[in-house]
Amino acid sequence: MRGLKCISENSGLLPLICALLDDGDWEVCLHSVRLLQSVLLEEEVLLLLGPPLLDPRLQAAVSRLTSSLQPAAGPQTGRPADPGGPADPPTESGR
Repeated sequence: MRGLKCISENSGLLPLICALLDDGDWEVCLHSVRLLQSVLLEEEVLLLLGPPLLDPRLQAAVSRLTSSLQPAAGPQTGRPADPGGPADPPTESGR
């Protein structure tokens, strides 16, 4: 909690979260939503940030992300699975 309170005292936190929510990488967006969730769950931090949390752009970005489907993570890598499946093993003629 102490670290969260410390970063929430920075006036640039919400604009940064808004910018990260618009990032093209879905993993960056996911972690940004998680950070925002942590902020919203701490009453003391919530009181520090106050009305800027009601910014319509922030609400729209969160709504857009939470209502969209994201690619499933592939095994072991945490990256989206390849829809084509595993590559064929090399053949004798392909070496």
